[in-house]
Amino acid sequence: MAEYQVALRQRGDQPEILLRLAHGYSHLDRLDETNDYYSRLLAVDSSLVDQAVADYLAMARRALEGDDRARFARALEQLEAVWPGAVPAELALPFARYYYELGEYTSALPLYLAALAVQPDSVEPRVDYELGRIYYELEECGQALEHFRAFLATRPSGEARRDSRWHAGQCAFQLAQKDRSAGRPTEALAGFEEVIALGAPQTLLDDAWFERGEILFTLGEFDEAQPRRPKGTTGGRSNPQHPLPKYRGRAGMKRLGRLTVLLLVGPAVLGCPKELPPGLSADEIYRIGLEKFERRDWNGTIEAMQRYVFAEPGAARVDSAQLLTGEAYFNQRQYLTAGPATGRVSPTTSCHRARNSTRNSPSRRSTSAALSRCSIRVARMPRWPSSALGNSRTRSRVSTT
Repeated sequence: MAEYQVALRQRGDQPEILLRLAHGYSHLDRLDETNDYYSRLLAVDSSLVDQAVADYLAMARRALEGDDRARFARALEQLEAVWPGAVPAELALPFARYYYELGEYTSALPLYLAALAVQPDSVEPRVDYELGRIYYELEECGQALEHFRAFLATRPSGEARRDSRWHAGQCAFQLAQKDRSAGRPTEALAGFEEVIALGAPQTLLDDAWFERGEILFTLGEFDEAQPRRPKGTTGGRSNPQHPLPKYRGRAGMKRLGRLTVLLLVGPAVLGCPKELPPGLSADEIYRIGLEKFERRDWNGTIEAMQRYVFAEPGAARVDSAQLLTGEAYFNQRQYLTAGPATGRVSPTTSCHRARNSTRNSPSRRSTSAALSRCSIRVARMPRWPSSALGNSRTRSRVSTT
């Protein structure tokens, strides 16, 4: 090599001298010198690129046999630099895993796909897991979920299985939310049910059950919308096929109250004749309900207020709408129906909230006059069965939150 260096200094960058230097340093596995001389050689004579490809491949294979993954990757990087796409199929997977372990997912993805394209049926199952993680990190949940499903279908065990279930559940939940926002309830329902079947992530299970119930309810499947505890079981996570959702804290009680309101008034709304024109906003529906209440149109009041509660179950005027619904039922002498319609809060609290929510209404005078009688009216109601009104302590707690 020293003699070639002397000749290079005397004769300049002649191709034959540069080729011998580059080839000699490649046999010594001195990658930096090999890169230097091949760069100078190809700048003078690009027809010798085949020799560069052969030397870089030989260096990569020797590095892989010696478990020197850093040198292996550097040799293949130089190979890609002189001839893009020249990495052979048998080296694509270890090269891809080198990038995967470094977290360089954009570089790893095409190499994984190249390995799958050559041997789609003989690639080990863990490749699906790794591809799923890559797509997940690249925020492509649709592709990630397909690979996680394929990996889980092989019935793996250990940490990879737990991690796959967690990421698959995350992706299924995100895709289901997008489907629901885009008006695709059937696809969204399948996504939320997949999260429930996976049982992971546990932090999303309650939300998945809740969203599943709301979609089923919207589709008119009221019995399926209510999760039931099978006989002989205690529910919860001890029976993952029929877990009852757990609602914790103020936010949980708010969601539970919303679902209860939907289950209470939804069948009546979806089953009653649709006298109100479609496309109305929640505020317009509420205003129509107030006008019908003033005209003592009790059926119209019930329809409008139930439509309002169904459209805006978490709105501030839900208490007022429920109270006016109960008042309309009361005036029709349907006492057992009037009780549950007003029964989520105490009568006094209902009156105060309803009065506050109608204070800025254009028809507030007649409405407030009707609301001023609400405590007396509700007090006159017969004693409701416990199954209709629920536990009084629970109602008292809900009314204070």
